[in-house]
Amino acid sequence: MNRRTLLSVGAMVLGLALVAGLTLRLTDDKPLRVSAMFEDTTGLYVGNDVRVLGVRVGEVTAVKPAGRSVRVDMEFPADTEIPSNADAAILQSSLVTDRFVELTPAYRKGEQIASGTVLPLSRTRNPADLDEMVRAVDELVVALGNPRGGGSDVGDLLSVGAKNLEGQGRFIQDALLASQGAMDAISGNEPDLERITTNLDSLVRALAQRDTMIRRLSGNVSRSTSMLAGQRQNLRQLVGELAVLVGTVTKFVKDNRGDLKTTLERSSKVLTTLAGREKDMKETLDLLPLVGQNIWQAYDPKTERLRIRIDMRNTGPLSPMFRNKLCKAFGLPGCDRLTNPAGTGALDPVFEGLTDLLPSGLPGVTQ
Repeated sequence: MNRRTLLSVGAMVLGLALVAGLTLRLTDDKPLRVSAMFEDTTGLYVGNDVRVLGVRVGEVTAVKPAGRSVRVDMEFPADTEIPSNADAAILQSSLVTDRFVELTPAYRKGEQIASGTVLPLSRTRNPADLDEMVRAVDELVVALGNPRGGGSDVGDLLSVGAKNLEGQGRFIQDALLASQGAMDAISGNEPDLERITTNLDSLVRALAQRDTMIRRLSGNVSRSTSMLAGQRQNLRQLVGELAVLVGTVTKFVKDNRGDLKTTLERSSKVLTTLAGREKDMKETLDLLPLVGQNIWQAYDPKTERLRIRIDMRNTGPLSPMFRNKLCKAFGLPGCDRLTNPAGTGALDPVFEGLTDLLPSGLPGVTQ
């Protein structure tokens, strides 16, 4: 192949590539088409704007009836970004201008709406027309008046409210400020409020679980109250006597304040001493019942005698221990040498001899 043939083939291939690229480009740049169903499209025409955040991004291409609703077709440039969850609303900037379709929300990120999507009635909104606004104003005016055919007299209500609130602005302001302070205090104690609420919930649940017991308690209290009501005269007399007693006690305390103070101080000392001897008192109280039982069992009612044996040598006033303590109590010198608990003192033999001279029994005592 010569050079001219190669150039011709190359030019043909390049042309085909350009045509294919242009075809693909035209195919990719197809406009985005979205439709929306509305209940009413009064004032909306073909060619009206489609906006996002007030900026025109497309236009209305068709307005077609579809049963009880109206289908509005919209067209956008291919690179228009609209979120898949967009809603449509018919709006107007003033009463005399044409209406337009507003899409919301604006696209930020995520999935985009697909071409051919139809927004149902649940995702569209219609503006209130002039007739509806006039009708609402008319109903308000009638309500504020005094309708003869029945109805709420809102005018009288507002008049009475104005009279009641007249001159109370300062107090209402103070109340609002105080409420703000209370809300601030509450907002800073959420954990405490949460604990209080939890505790109240526990209390209510506990009361609910004790419903039968609470009912029984209420019944008992009711019966007790009825009984007290029947004893009203006696209670009145008792309260009167208590009043006299309280007066007497008050006069006694006032007249003997010094003596009572002294008595209380001494009683305090006695109680302090007893508290210091708690162990001994506990032991004594533990043994007293046993001692009483032994004494009761020692008495013989038939012979009227005590079945006990008194050891004069080892117990009592003649025992070595008692002699030693008696000697020390009188402050005599050398008590442990004269007489000691072991009975080996210098005078212990003398006391032992005196003990032997005493009779072996006592009258009324069974050995």
